[in-house]
Amino acid sequence: MESMFYCDPGNAFDLPRLSPAETVRTVAEYYRAQLAQDKWVLLLGGEQTVSVGVFLACKENEPEITKVHINVSFNRLRFYSYGWTIVKTTTFGVPLVQVGIRDSFQKSWRRPPQYAVIDAIKTEKVYLALSAKQEGLDGWYANCLLKKIFQCKTVIGADITEIKRCDIPRAAKLCATMLAGHAARRA
Repeated sequence: MESMFYCDPGNAFDLPRLSPAETVRTVAEYYRAQLAQDKWVLLLGGEQTVSVGVFLACKENEPEITKVHINVSFNRLRFYSYGWTIVKTTTFGVPLVQVGIRDSFQKSWRRPPQYAVIDAIKTEKVYLALSAKQEGLDGWYANCLLKKIFQCKTVIGADITEIKRCDIPRAAKLCATMLAGHAARRA
């Protein structure tokens, strides 16, 4: 666990005063320095603009990656657009596998078989992005899928964004699964 890096970007920078482009640039610069020290990063909370900076730093550190975006819903809310982060991912020339609403598997939030998700990931290295706000997969399925991804692929970084206060305990379980998966791969 000593290779992990912990921080609260909201306390590290004055993000509310920055434009989205400045936020991405500032966060990316900060995480580049941590990745240069061989740290594994996991961003918790915030909205998805912040996660783009972390993803960009990880992509620059490991150019051959796939971004796996998992939509987890703890209470089936109406769909919320996350198109900006998806557009940014494809702008960086990174393959994208979406699981959950509007996913790579029949455009629905049904549970695709885990092997189908793993087969869709064409690179060894993966960046995981979980969004907890919009409709998507239940936490149990997402937890099982995360375990499988960590068993089969090398996860170079991750984020869980759009967490509401009432979803913190369930998001913490997903976080614990990712931390355990990372620790097991390094052992």
